Amino acid sequence: MVNLTKYCSLGICILAILLSGCASSISEPDLTPAETEAQNGTIPSLRSTGKPLALLTAQELNSQTELSFAPQTHQHLTIITLWSPTWFDGHTAQTEALKKAALKYGSNLRIVCLVYDTPLPTAQNFIKKEKLNFEMAVGDQQLYKKLGVKSIPSYWFLDSDGNLLKSVEGLLTYNDLQKLLTTFVNDNLKINEIR
Repeated sequence: MVNLTKYCSLGICILAILLSGCASSISEPDLTPAETEAQNGTIPSLRSTGKPLALLTAQELNSQTELSFAPQTHQHLTIITLWSPTWFDGHTAQTEALKKAALKYGSNLRIVCLVYDTPLPTAQNFIKKEKLNFEMAVGDQQLYKKLGVKSIPSYWFLDSDGNLLKSVEGLLTYNDLQKLLTTFVNDNLKINEIR
């Protein structure tokens, strides 16, 4: 029994040494300054002025045109969210929270769902079935990389000038979403709540 314990301990030590050597030999790819900033929590293309999302392209599901994120097309606040109606278990809760927010804030809130890893016809059928009244777009890997996507769902909140206010990873319940929207309202973003 003592010998078995001794050999197991020795094996674990050797495995740890081998794994630490492997980890140090793996090199990270060189990142552009924008990608480095995205990893640090800022998204330059969302933060810039003029056309904040000019570098980000997404195809609308109901047309072949790119979504426009120029400030003059904004309502007072925009939520961009990453969403998958086929394999993400929380998509129903996410969709319901966004529907409630859309009803509450009306035209003062623009919601854009970026469909992730879902075939276009499937996403279109889901949108039609659920009678969703907010914008849907299909992104690609380049877009997700620029956004610094690490989890699904993810949310980006932009002010009326297209400046990034906050990004959130993980599912937001309606109450969580409402707290964030209330914070932005209290920060004088001029969102008039519909009662």
